[in-house]
Amino acid sequence: MKETVKEEIEALLIKQKKYRDCDYSQAQLATDLGVSTFTLSRILKQEFGMTYTALVHKHRIRDAIRQLATPRLQHYTIDDIALLTGFGNRQSFYTAFKKETGTTPEKYRECVAQEKTQNKSI
Repeated sequence: MKETVKEEIEALLIKQKKYRDCDYSQAQLATDLGVSTFTLSRILKQEFGMTYTALVHKHRIRDAIRQLATPRLQHYTIDDIALLTGFGNRQSFYTAFKKETGTTPEKYRECVAQEKTQNKSI
């Protein structure tokens, strides 16, 4: 069965977690798929409704949210989480996180911790 380009993008970028590699670019994804960057941009807009950067940030933030909510990772700093999820620097992580969630990573982690504490006391 031949995969669609959308399935190939999902396999490479999402399932293989290429989004975690801060050096993995739209040009590299296009090369891996055997299409031009122009064609890839068009496919991303048609199939996902967003740009390469928006798609990558969306998956990085989802990953960061999972990690920030994982008790065994509480010893990781916010900067550690940013690097683990593929952000090259703190500022781009904070900007993308706040845009996606409406809050900062610290406040998100605090809210999750408070919810877990409240649920334990019930």
